[in-house]
Amino acid sequence: MPTYPLAFPASPNIQSLSIRPLRSVGATQSPYDLSQQKFDHGGALWVGEVTIPPMKYTAAGAWEVFILQCRGKFGTFLMGPPLARPTGTGTTADMQTAGAAGDESIVLQNAGNALTFKLGNWLQIGTGTSSRLHKITADATSSAGGTVTLAIEPALKEAYPISVAVTVSSPVGVWSLATNEAGWDINQMASFGVSFSIMEAL
Repeated sequence: MPTYPLAFPASPNIQSLSIRPLRSVGATQSPYDLSQQKFDHGGALWVGEVTIPPMKYTAAGAWEVFILQCRGKFGTFLMGPPLARPTGTGTTADMQTAGAAGDESIVLQNAGNALTFKLGNWLQIGTGTSSRLHKITADATSSAGGTVTLAIEPALKEAYPISVAVTVSSPVGVWSLATNEAGWDINQMASFGVSFSIMEAL
């Protein structure tokens, strides 16, 4: 049995990644006046599609094994969005106060003096199997004591204790394949093509 989460193969790098949030929002519409009622149930996870550039057999082996060891939706792996680099000066911190599921902001400590965290940057909360990806939704600057409050989306999916690690430097999350069917293509030029759908593993 492989050890999960798997490491994402390093080469070749991702050619393209489509990523978007999937939310559990219910909606009904009156057949008479067309008025709408909507309710946010609070569920949210990342989904997407990964495409790897065409490659020869020697490079394709690692990707074939990776897909096989995912075992459909069962296995998990760590992956971060390409080019997910901080545009502010802040890079790492940890939770100053405990976070609860549904919180749309987090309070951090040990962020450094007067460092910036920028709107739109990816953020990783937790490590290993508890790694979760979020987006910073408003600019923030840490205090002289290194504390900062960050607004995030989606909201926290679980509770976090004090001192959990937070980073915007090379953030990753835990993912799984979105279907039980994933594989690879081979053409007449012995070029291998790999693409698959993914979903955040909660």
